[in-house]
Parts: sequence; C-alpha cells; structure tokens
Amino acid sequence: PPQREIFLRTAAAALCLPLARLKMSRVKGLLCHGDGSNGKDTLRTALSAVLGQGMTGKSLMDFKIYDSGKKFPLAGLENSLCNWSSENVEAVRLDKLQSLKSFITGDEITIEHKGRGEYPYKPQAIFLANCNNLPSISSDAEAIKSRYCILSFDKTYVVGARSSRGEIE
Repeated sequence: PPQREIFLRTAAAALCLPLARLKMSRVKGLLCHGDGSNGKDTLRTALSAVLGQGMTGKSLMDFKIYDSGKKFPLAGLENSLCNWSSENVEAVRLDKLQSLKSFITGDEITIEHKGRGEYPYKPQAIFLANCNNLPSISSDAEAIKSRYCILSFDKTYVVGARSSRGEIE
C-alpha cells in the first residue's frame, strides 16, 4: 500500500505538475525495480492510455549522453507530461546525471533539435524508469534522497503460479 500511494500520487501529479509542486514537498522520480513479468510495463501502458500524446520514453542513457554535451537525445520532451523509459541499463551512475536531477525538479535545461540551435526548456513532466537492475548510486547525498524513490515490483505474474515463489496467477 505505501508504494501504491507513492505511485498514484506521482502519476496524478502529471495531470497538473505546477500545482503538485506547490502542494507536495517534491515530486520524486520513480525507479521501478524488478525482473520481468511483474507489471511495470502494464502500469506504463495504462498511464500512457490516460495521458495520450503526453508520454515520452527518454532513458537514463539519453540523460547521460545529454550530460556529455550532446543535447539531441532529450529533444521531444517539450510536450511531455510523463517520461517513463521502459528499458534502462544498470551501467549508468544515477548520482552523476545532473540533467536528470534538473528534469525531475523542473529546473531549466537546454535542448536542441537537429538543424536548430539549442534553446531553454523548463520541464513539466514526471519521471519514471523501469530497471531490472538498479543503476549505480555511489552517494547518499540529500540531492539523491530528495529526488528519487525506488518502487519494488517483486511479484511475478504467470500462468500456473506458485505462491511460495511470490508468483501471482
């Protein structure tokens, strides 16, 4: 139930993020952690159906590439209400992704489309990322604690489920 509440509050924040940022201490980025067949992508698909065109899927690697100086990977976020990347590699150091920290808190970043110059963008989207394995976090700094929340998807949905293994039919 506590994780469900965190997810629902975060998803609801996408509907009016400026208001949510006024009422909540901080809208955190969610790392949805767990092996396959556990409902992460099902929730992503359901939220996408609610938000429609407001869903994007920029990955942790896209933010890492951005931080290396290439601003193209984050182009397309302008009309995003929710950025939920389905697949993410564990080789990314989460505490080093400055652009992601800025994106989550709504601080201005610059983006660039090919053939056009870069321009400022103030993010108005929530952030979620599916992770079979969690990315590296080598710091317990307040900047990390205040921006991220890990949701555990530890049940597996299968036909012929065995409850002793945490499976659900």
